[in-house]
Amino acid sequence: QGLDAYLPNINAIVDIRTDISIMAKPFKKLFFNFSETDFFIKKLSKYNNFMKFYESGGSASTLALVSAIKLGFSKVVMAGVDLAIKENQIYSGGEPIQRVALETILVDKTRKNLVQVQSVQGNLTYTREDYQAFINHFEILIKELNFSEIYNISSFGALIQGVKNVSFDDLALNREKHMNSVDLAESFKLELKEFMQEEFRYINEIITMLSKGSFSSGLVSAIVKSMLVYQYLQADVLTVLQRNFDPELAQQFIDNTKIAIKNIVEQLQKNKLI
Repeated sequence: QGLDAYLPNINAIVDIRTDISIMAKPFKKLFFNFSETDFFIKKLSKYNNFMKFYESGGSASTLALVSAIKLGFSKVVMAGVDLAIKENQIYSGGEPIQRVALETILVDKTRKNLVQVQSVQGNLTYTREDYQAFINHFEILIKELNFSEIYNISSFGALIQGVKNVSFDDLALNREKHMNSVDLAESFKLELKEFMQEEFRYINEIITMLSKGSFSSGLVSAIVKSMLVYQYLQADVLTVLQRNFDPELAQQFIDNTKIAIKNIVEQLQKNKLI
């Protein structure tokens, strides 16, 4: 709350899949990170030699942390890294969790074990077992990087050793003395002709599958081949795979695929790419 006023003084590192509403904020500078496991960037790199890959692991959060330190930022501030469950809710979005036992919940019909970890408030709090491994990953990274100016502004969540928990308002009071200027990377241009030809071959494959009206692994496979359609439908594809092609997802998934193709083509036309 009240964060927007500080954004012109903040450098931000975001994943390429970050919501567009965040990217539109008036940050001082905005840096994008691309994971090597991201289908989008693997495809895109075929058309530009500027992009280089570095071995990484974990998630967008750990990658952003390492990137900020390597770029020379004097201070790194993490927001939304709570890694815990608050009052039977998924803290980041407030959605209620489906608890089937004291230490077991369901996430999209998949059982997840809960464990207790130290919280930023000094007591114990519940988190998912896989999140506990994530907390350990953060702690190992921070120790190996030997960087002390890491702050977490989440008011609730799991304690991460090596991170200072502060409120944003307290942190912002001293923001000027921590700021460093960072030069922007050289801009680059993509050779789009071959890329778009390949994309349209894949989109036509999806349209062919849709014409059959089938909800199948073949449709999902066709979607995954297309960088543009897959990026648009990634959450839908993940839901389908997690729920093992549950028939009740069929019509909505097909409808969403049709909408995705329509919107993609309209955007390409609007930007004069086709």
